[in-house]
Amino acid sequence: MQGVTRDTLNTDFTATSVVKGRNYAFRYRAKNIYGWSSDWSPISYVLAADKPSQPAKPQLSAASAASLSLSFTPCTDNGGDHIFAYRLWINEGTDGSAFHEPVSYIPTDL
Repeated sequence: MQGVTRDTLNTDFTATSVVKGRNYAFRYRAKNIYGWSSDWSPISYVLAADKPSQPAKPQLSAASAASLSLSFTPCTDNGGDHIFAYRLWINEGTDGSAFHEPVSYIPTDL
């Protein structure tokens, strides 16, 4: 992204050639017939990122009559920012019931 500036009345702007995962800072000021505003706008910091890619399906690690252990594969594309959480949902069979968050599970990464 080059630092080319241009006076405009447009109030929308698209920055191109940004690098995913990099933070960018933006500010602006206004001009009328008497000159430029005395100060700049507050700085807005923006991370060039998007939602992560679809994760792979969970894999069964172990099973017993009372528990199931699963493992997850990290997303292949984090969207440009660190992934800070996963949420596990469960469907209690093939009877067409809806998925819901498990009532009881023990994270193994503690």
